[in-house]
Amino acid sequence: MKSTNNEYVQIAVAMCRTGILGYGGGPSVIPLIRHDAVTRYGWLTDDEFGETLAIANALPGPIATKMAAYLGYKLKGSGGRCSPCWRISCPAASR
Repeated sequence: MKSTNNEYVQIAVAMCRTGILGYGGGPSVIPLIRHDAVTRYGWLTDDEFGETLAIANALPGPIATKMAAYLGYKLKGSGGRCSPCWRISCPAASR
């Protein structure tokens, strides 16, 4: 999937897939988010992901939405943080 240049599509697909496959709460989706962010798309390095995870753990609220919001913000600025949050939350809301 590295051939897709549209980062909005990439992050939407990644977060929707994570929201669908991540069963078991926030800690269960961290490896899925890491695989997409570091290995598949290369949005973050391992060190950046570790720092992001540490900050997300320190803040209150669901970790998956915080990670999704940060990835969207890092890729597309303040306008890009809403779509990933919505994509990762909707599959869980429909269960």
